[in-house]
Amino acid sequence: MKLLFIILALLLNGCSGCSSNSAAKDAGSDTNTGADTDSDADSDTDTDSDTDTDTDSDTDTAGFVADAGPWEWTDLPVAGDCGQVGCRQLTFSDEVKVLEWDVWDDLLTFKDETKNTLVVNHQQEKQLVLPNVYPHVGIGPSMGSANFFPATVFEQTVCYGKKVYDNPDFGDVICADLEAEIQTLIYHRMEEGGLSPKPAKYSDLYGTRFVSMGGCGAEMDSWPLCVFDLELPGAFEEIAPHYYGFYNSIWGDVVVFNTTDMLSDEIRGYDFSTQQFIEITNDPQTQLFPRIHGDRVVYQDLKLGTSDSMGDWNHAAIFMYEISTGTTTQITDGTCIASYPDVHDDIIVWADYRDSTNCNNKNSFMGVQIWGYNITTSTEFQITNILNRPKTMPRIWGDKVFVDMAKTTGGNAIYMFDLP
Repeated sequence: MKLLFIILALLLNGCSGCSSNSAAKDAGSDTNTGADTDSDADSDTDTDSDTDTDTDSDTDTAGFVADAGPWEWTDLPVAGDCGQVGCRQLTFSDEVKVLEWDVWDDLLTFKDETKNTLVVNHQQEKQLVLPNVYPHVGIGPSMGSANFFPATVFEQTVCYGKKVYDNPDFGDVICADLEAEIQTLIYHRMEEGGLSPKPAKYSDLYGTRFVSMGGCGAEMDSWPLCVFDLELPGAFEEIAPHYYGFYNSIWGDVVVFNTTDMLSDEIRGYDFSTQQFIEITNDPQTQLFPRIHGDRVVYQDLKLGTSDSMGDWNHAAIFMYEISTGTTTQITDGTCIASYPDVHDDIIVWADYRDSTNCNNKNSFMGVQIWGYNITTSTEFQITNILNRPKTMPRIWGDKVFVDMAKTTGGNAIYMFDLP
C-alpha cells in the first residue's frame, strides 16, 4: 500500500492568511448558540457585498508533519443480531460522538472515544483509522494535546477540523484523499494576541467546498460561517458573521444552516452561484437541524408548541422547504416530537417519539423509533421497530438508513437499516 505524504507547509510558507476573507451579504441576525456563553445577538440586515482580501503573509504551519501511517483497511468485527431484519452494526467503538458523523454512498465517517477519525466502507465491510497527522502530540485534555472535530465525507474525500493545544495553540482544516492515501493541510490558523483560534466544527463537504462553523475569520474569538476551497489551500471565505453556521449542510451550490439566536433559531441558505442568502424560515419559534439534498431542505420546527431550543421540544414537527418554488410543506402533524430529519431523493427520515412514555418531552427517548415519508406518494412508514434502544440522528442514502442507536452492552453505535 503506497504511502504518499504531502506537507503543505512548503507551499504555505510565508503565506498566512493568503486568506481571501469575503464579507458576503449578511444573513439576517447575528446569533448565539446554546453551546457558548457569548450573547452577540444584534440584528443586522445589511445586504452589501464588500469583499476584503487579507494579504498577510505569516502563516505558520508548525506542527503539521507527515502521516504516521499506515493506511490500513481492516475487517469490520462480526456483529451479533441487532434486533431487526435488515439491520447491521457498522461501528464498534465504545462510543460514537453524537452529531459527529456523516455518510456518503457506501462510506461512513465518525469520531470515536479516543478522538480518532474512522472511515467505514459498509459494502466492503472494512474500516480505516485515519493516520494521525500530529503523531508527536498526545491525546487528552492537557496542554500539548489535540482534539478532532466532526468529520464529513464526499465521495472519496474526508475532511475535518483539528485543534492542537500546543504552545502556541493552533487550529487546522485537514482533508484526506482515501484513494491517493494522502492528507492535505487546507488551512492553518495560529493563536494571535493571546487568543486561541476557534476550530472548524459542524462541518459539511460537497465537491471542493468545505463549510464549517469557525476555523476562519478576521476575529479570533468568533464562530463565523467559513468556506474553504480544497483546491486553494491557505484561503477562506467568510460568508456570514459571528455565530452563523450552526448545523451546516451543503449540496451543490447551496449551504443551509441555523442562525442560532438566543431568542429564535432561523434556517437560512446561501447560494454560491448567485451570492445571495435564502430566507427559509422567519417566525418567532425555533427551527433546528437543517439538511439539504437537491432542491429540498428539511428541518425541525417548534412553532406548533411552546418550547424553545433549550426546552422539551413539545410538538416539534418536520417541515420541508423547496428552494426553486419557495414552498414550505409540513411533513409530520406535530402530535408528538419529530426531530433530526434528513432527506435523500424522495425520502425524508426522522427520529419519532410517538411510542415514548411522554411523546412531547425530548428526554423521553426510550421509545424513539425512526420513521420515514415518501414525498412522491405522500406516504408515511416506520423504519425501525426495536424497543428500549434509544435512537437519534438518522441519515439516509439511497435505500439505506443510518441510525445512532444504543447498544445492548452499553454505549452507542451506528447501525444501518434497509428501507422497508
